[in-house]
Amino acid sequence: MPTRPHKLELYRWAVQHPWAEIGFLSRVFAHAYDGDEATLLREDFAGTSAVSMAWVAQGEDHRALAVERNGPTARWAERLARRVLGERCEDVVHVECDVLDAQPPDVPRVDVVAALNFSVFEYHSRDALRGYFKSARRSLRKRGVIVLDVFGGPGARRISEQHRQVIPSGADAITDDEPIPPAFGYRWEQRAFDAVSGRIDCRIHFDLDAKTTRASAFRYDWRLWTLPELVELLGEAGFAEPTVWCDTYDEQAGQSDGVYRPMPTMSAREDWVAYVVARR
Repeated sequence: MPTRPHKLELYRWAVQHPWAEIGFLSRVFAHAYDGDEATLLREDFAGTSAVSMAWVAQGEDHRALAVERNGPTARWAERLARRVLGERCEDVVHVECDVLDAQPPDVPRVDVVAALNFSVFEYHSRDALRGYFKSARRSLRKRGVIVLDVFGGPGARRISEQHRQVIPSGADAITDDEPIPPAFGYRWEQRAFDAVSGRIDCRIHFDLDAKTTRASAFRYDWRLWTLPELVELLGEAGFAEPTVWCDTYDEQAGQSDGVYRPMPTMSAREDWVAYVVARR
C-alpha cells in the first residue's frame, strides 16, 4: 500500500512557492540598500523551511537560519533539507525554539528576517506583536530588512471555503532531489470570525482521493491585523520606513498583474494579499 504524503509535504506544495518568495526577498533588500545583495536569511516560523532551502540553493554564498518551535515539524524539515540539498544542507541551520528566544549572540544577525505564511497573525495583542518586532529587529544587521505577508479585505472576514486541485510540478521543486507527491485536493476554510477581537478560525483540509480526507490538517487561531496596525507597530518597535508592497488589481479584467511594489494606497477589493517591509 503506497505511503500517504506527510501533511507538511502537502502543505509545502499547496501553499508555498519558495523560488518566488526568495526572489521577492532579494528584490526587497536590493531596493532598500542601493542594489546590494542579501546573503543571510532568517526564516521565522519556518515550518517546512522550504524558503530557507531555496535561499541556500540559489548560490554557494547564501546561508539561512530556519527558526521553528515545534519539534516534530523542525525535525521533518531538517530531514527534507538533507534529502533536497545534500552536502549543502549544513548551510541551513535549523533552530528549534520560539522565535523570541533565537537572539544574538546565540544565533548570528542576518540581512533579512522573513515572517511569511501570515505567521504574525498568531500574536493576539499589540504588546505581543510589538515584542516580536523588537526581537526581529535585534536579529538584523545594521543594514537589514524584515518582510512579512498578510491578507485582508471583506472576504477575509466571511465564513467561506475555497477548493482547488494541486498538481505538483518539478518546476516548483527546490532541487531535482525533492520528492513530488501526486495531485491532491486543497481546501481553505474560514470557519469563524469575531468582529470584536478580530480573531479568525481558519483550517486547511486535504483530499487525497475520493475516499481519503485529512480534515483540519492545520488549524489557525489568528488575529486579523490590519495594514495600518502593522505599519504603526513596526514603527513603534524601531523599524524605519515601514512600507506596504502590493500588486495592482484590474477591476474590469478581474485579475492582478502579479507584481508587488511599494504602494502608498491600495484600492478596495474583496480579498488581497500584501507584504509589509521595513528597514532596521
